[in-house]
Amino acid sequence: MLPASPMQQRTIEKISNDYCEPRAAITAITLLGVSADGYPRDIETQVIREFLKSCGLFSDISDEQLNFLLNTQKRELQRQGSRRVYEQAKSSLSQDLFERACQLTDDICAALQPRTAQLDCSA
Repeated sequence: MLPASPMQQRTIEKISNDYCEPRAAITAITLLGVSADGYPRDIETQVIREFLKSCGLFSDISDEQLNFLLNTQKRELQRQGSRRVYEQAKSSLSQDLFERACQLTDDICAALQPRTAQLDCSA
């Protein structure tokens, strides 16, 4: 895949840093919900990526852009903390989008159950 152009990079940065952008807020909520233990593991991030790519809201961004978005939101979680990121994300979404983000997070957690159980058993 080709690297992002300067214009694409600015778009990626705007998406990642602007909680008014629904994609950033939804990504933050899914990361928070899935990583209740503090920070998402690689398998959790991979499943989040798969689910987000299947959503219409994320269908027009490249894998590189989505990876950048996920990584940026993970850094924000470390930098600002869970509570602040959650409050910003929730306040920037309509009630409908917030409920959809929560449902998506539930679906991701359900999909992770067999995978994380397998990981725990092999440890």
